[in-house]
Amino acid sequence: MMTIEAGFVENKRDKVGRPNNKMIRKKKKCMRPKRRRVLQKLFLSCREVFKGPGTVPLPRDVQKLCHILNRMKPEDVGLSKDLLFFQPGREVKGTPRIMCTTIYKCKNFSVRPANSIL
Repeated sequence: MMTIEAGFVENKRDKVGRPNNKMIRKKKKCMRPKRRRVLQKLFLSCREVFKGPGTVPLPRDVQKLCHILNRMKPEDVGLSKDLLFFQPGREVKGTPRIMCTTIYKCKNFSVRPANSIL
């Protein structure tokens, strides 16, 4: 009678080396947070819809952007639900800080007019 032994085969990609006869394993990469995927999707959709100066977007493209924007959450752009702004009934004392995050720089596109002041 023939006996077959089975076991798990180690993945050689996870091994880095064997100093002092000890196995060192690479750290597993973590998944990117969902917010980056949502921002990336919004960015790519904007590039498709706003192809250049003088281009009028099609209604279906505008609907696509609206759908992405309507589904976004504060966490998608790095905000927390614990901020005073999102808690009804609480007043913010003093002038709230305005923070700005640059997602993409382009000479041909701006969310606000060039002469506006933030």
